[in-house]
Amino acid sequence: VKALVRDLSKAQKILPGQVELIKGDLRDTESLENFIKDADQLYLNLNLKQSEKPNDFHAEKEGLQKIITLAKQYHIKRIGFISSLVMQYEGMNDFSWWVFQLKQEAVDIIKASSVPYCIFYPSTFMENFNHTYRKGNRILLAGKSKYKMHFIAGHDYGKQVVNAFNQTELKNKEY
Repeated sequence: VKALVRDLSKAQKILPGQVELIKGDLRDTESLENFIKDADQLYLNLNLKQSEKPNDFHAEKEGLQKIITLAKQYHIKRIGFISSLVMQYEGMNDFSWWVFQLKQEAVDIIKASSVPYCIFYPSTFMENFNHTYRKGNRILLAGKSKYKMHFIAGHDYGKQVVNAFNQTELKNKEY
């Protein structure tokens, strides 16, 4: 298993030691090509930074388009992609947000690529309680959700991704 990372020291603290870390960036086609050319399958965890604006470079759009081009060139057997369940709120009840539109475009790009895919739509991760939702003795929530949130542990999600990649049939699947 190899990981393309921008920050080696940060990645070394987060990822297991058996993962080979390759320094690169989605904006740099050469580093991306060097990473992909020896790959069999790709798992993509691309996201927007909170500071990004609509006209910025987005990993989930311009970066993804570069990846798809190289994936076809190097005959990648499957792409796994983490998306977002909540992006499906786009267009509901007159709600519209450019971020959700971009996330929907990313899914469309993958589906149209002709590269077999697995797309994952987790609701939210249990680990977010301590890092995102909890501030002191309070839990931060925005508005009242009409739908239940379904939490998954990152470890369990990882098992599901591995199981999906271990499927021998290269059919397009959404989870």
